[in-house]
Amino acid sequence: MTGLFAHGPTPLANTLDFPGDPGILGPDSVSWRVLGDASVFVGGIRALVIQSAHAEVVAGVEDHSTYRSDPLGRLSRTSVYVTETTYGAMPEVEAAVQVVRRAHRPVHGTSERNLPYSAGRPEMAAWVHNVLTDSFLAAYQAFGPARLSDADADRFVAEQTRIGKLLGADPLPKQRTSSRTGSPTTPTGS
Repeated sequence: MTGLFAHGPTPLANTLDFPGDPGILGPDSVSWRVLGDASVFVGGIRALVIQSAHAEVVAGVEDHSTYRSDPLGRLSRTSVYVTETTYGAMPEVEAAVQVVRRAHRPVHGTSERNLPYSAGRPEMAAWVHNVLTDSFLAAYQAFGPARLSDADADRFVAEQTRIGKLLGADPLPKQRTSSRTGSPTTPTGS
């Protein structure tokens, strides 16, 4: 299994250089518990499927990603980002965010719907980030060792929102469901 994720950089390679730095979330976070569970693999696949419902996100991936020529490398780089922003010390969190920002800078163009896209647009970043958060939570709730309480599910979303803010993603939810509708807070378009 680990061989599947050996196609990119090693996450947290220098984390011991930052003793006492809990990063943006810390060991008492719900995110450490959720993202440390194998159910996140199912969540990651779910996220890819749902993210592909956004035509401009798909255009950006199709036009600028190495997913066809290096699918495991692409998956590994995403896994490194999630690992470092969740478990890393603040210098690692900030470095991971900067890697994504640099990678997204040249990602712009026009989709098949003849609409412009840019990975730097806050609403596109929010779609990708919020779908990933929602998918990790849904997978953990369905396949994890024990369902999170409503309060812990809301904490997970709030923790992941802190990471999304570093990327400039907007809009970001404050809790796992809308108080009015009871529906997931994943934005539905841009």
